[in-house]
Amino acid sequence: MPKFIKPFRGVPEGEIYPKQFEAGDECPPELEDGARAMKALEKPSKSAKADDQTAAGEANPVDEPAADADLK
Repeated sequence: MPKFIKPFRGVPEGEIYPKQFEAGDECPPELEDGARAMKALEKPSKSAKADDQTAAGEANPVDEPAADADLK
């Protein structure tokens, strides 16, 4: 889980009120996109990025024909 490099305010999953995160706190997965857009997250290391892509199935994409390709 990436860590914040500056203060960030966000609403974690299951909560209704925002929480103030400080530098060094771990970022919940549901807030990563917003925190990354605000440049509030540490830059991922190359090995961490490779691990994330492998876990998400992005490392070796398979080209498959679209399901509706034969509908012409």
